Amino acid sequence: MCSEVAMPDRWKGGGDTGGPRGRSSPGARREAAAFAGSAGVDGAVAESAGLYQLLVESVQDYAIFALDPAGHILNWNAGAQRIKGYTRDEVVGRHFSIFFLPEDVAAHVPEREMETATRDGRVASEGWRVRKDGTRFWCSVTLTALRDDMGLLVGFAKVTRDLTERKQAEQILRDSEERFRLLVHNVKDYGIFMLDPQGHVATWNEGAERIKGYTAADIVGRHFSTFYPPEDVAAGKPPWELEMAVRDGRLEDEGWRVRKDGSRFWANVVITALHNDRGELLGFTKVTRDLTERYGAELALRESEERFRLLVQSVKDYGIFMLDPGGHIASWNEGAQRMKGYTAAEIMGRHFSTFYPPEDIAAGKPAWELEVAVRDGRVEDEGWRVRKDGTRFWANVVITALRGADGTLKGFTKVTRNLTDRREAELRALEATRRAAESEASSRAKSEFLAAMSHELRTPLNAIGGYTELLVMGLRGPVTEDQKTDLERIGRSQRHLLNIINDLLNFSRIEAGQMQYERERVSIQETVAAVALMLEPQALAKGVAFVTGECPPALAAIADRVKVEQIVLNLCSNAVKFTDANGRVEVSCRDEAGRVVVEVSDTGVGIPEEQTERIFEPFVQLGRGLTTAHEGTGLGLAISRDLARAMGGDLTVRSRVGEGSTFTLTLPPFEVQEE
Repeated sequence: MCSEVAMPDRWKGGGDTGGPRGRSSPGARREAAAFAGSAGVDGAVAESAGLYQLLVESVQDYAIFALDPAGHILNWNAGAQRIKGYTRDEVVGRHFSIFFLPEDVAAHVPEREMETATRDGRVASEGWRVRKDGTRFWCSVTLTALRDDMGLLVGFAKVTRDLTERKQAEQILRDSEERFRLLVHNVKDYGIFMLDPQGHVATWNEGAERIKGYTAADIVGRHFSTFYPPEDVAAGKPPWELEMAVRDGRLEDEGWRVRKDGSRFWANVVITALHNDRGELLGFTKVTRDLTERYGAELALRESEERFRLLVQSVKDYGIFMLDPGGHIASWNEGAQRMKGYTAAEIMGRHFSTFYPPEDIAAGKPAWELEVAVRDGRVEDEGWRVRKDGTRFWANVVITALRGADGTLKGFTKVTRNLTDRREAELRALEATRRAAESEASSRAKSEFLAAMSHELRTPLNAIGGYTELLVMGLRGPVTEDQKTDLERIGRSQRHLLNIINDLLNFSRIEAGQMQYERERVSIQETVAAVALMLEPQALAKGVAFVTGECPPALAAIADRVKVEQIVLNLCSNAVKFTDANGRVEVSCRDEAGRVVVEVSDTGVGIPEEQTERIFEPFVQLGRGLTTAHEGTGLGLAISRDLARAMGGDLTVRSRVGEGSTFTLTLPPFEVQEE
């Protein structure tokens, strides 16, 4: 602070008027005391004019000087020189307006200050002033009117203090406050506002308006409990939060808050108590952040985690559990308990090598699996594992390493599946494949053997048949009736053996999948007529009526003609064979539900119901015994059904013992292609 005081010459030391260095008149002393009071010096100091003069002149922080009634400078102290830059010789006698800004001079500010001081006794102000070098400084100025005993104006005392540093600090503070105010006001993601000590809203920013829906005009002055749900207000939560903020300095909370439109949002709230230097509560700052989306995401995540936990816990076909980084069990689900026999209480904290056979533990397999999982992220293995009761099961195991965001190992997940049944099924399948391969090789060898034997047997049998016919015809000379009868018996035996060989050959070809089919349009009526022509002599000789029933001329199947005729011939031949004299055999055909149907009915011995499927098995002949006259290999019906099914049809039977049988052949119909 610097002070300058300009005083009348009569107040200076020496001279006729007296002064601080000599005895002064009572009037001078009163004037000096009055002047000293205007400069802030108490009465005790004023009693010594000389001491007062030294005091004024030595003050460094205040410019203290006197002006005459017209405003000219009368004296100058050290503080005035330091603050304003002028020496005493440079400034005494000049008008004090030299310290004012040009615009203030033009506006007659110096004259108005003197007028105000003259009228009111003093005037105090703050403003810009100018130093000798032209620089500006902010100062506090007090201008006091000085009057004599008669009340006449004799001049002015002027005290100036340089407040530039304070002004700059205040400006910096105001700028900072303004920037902070603008920052707070423009924040959109946070509601930032002030509360008075009772909790009423005192300020409001854009973020608060965006989050809560109120404008500043809507909400300033209202209590902040406006933002709380009714149940929180009823529970006294708002005042409790203010109490906690006062007690602890701040309070942080998360919970539901209410917007202007009544909708709720999940908020993070920080309330901070504000105190002045004396510790008096000034109010609160309140920062609110809308975390509804995060809360929803966290809630969804928690629900998802809970659903996943329940899912994992309830899985029964998989053992799913966690291991810590050292391989110790940290969780356990129902599937693991069912599969391995341990309860969670029994197994938690134990090493997962508990489930491995002794030979795998000795070989270091458990540790190796964890090492591979750490290195590659996961490892999958199949092998034997051990239950609590010591039994073994074949398991598929997947171990996955779990890492945190920083890459550190947190542990492992282990998923185990019991594949014992599958392994046994695979072993059975392998065994079945092996047996099938062996069977196929055996069947192929059998087929090759039958083909070779058929060739070897048919050649001499054909020769027997040929020579027998030559003898019967008498080409080798005349034969007697007895010889002719014997030759006919030889011929029948030859044909019987040849039929057996043909059946065996056909059966072996069907089994080996070597049978060839020539599919074409087959007229069923023509096939039945051809078979009837061949069997009528046999039926007539046995005394069996052979009847051809209804059979539409247009009825046709798509099949192999020779094989259809072979099936029908076999069915009719069997019917005649198993029907006694005076019995009846009938062949008929029809179209039924888009299928070609051929039926062969007889009044023969019939077949027990429980045996109707057995007759289609190879080498089965019901009723064959040492006393029966039935001949054949038992392959006819087996071959006939296989042929029918290979052509897209089937062969079935209905029968009743003592009443007869009906064999039904079905074939796919021949359909004319439209051009």
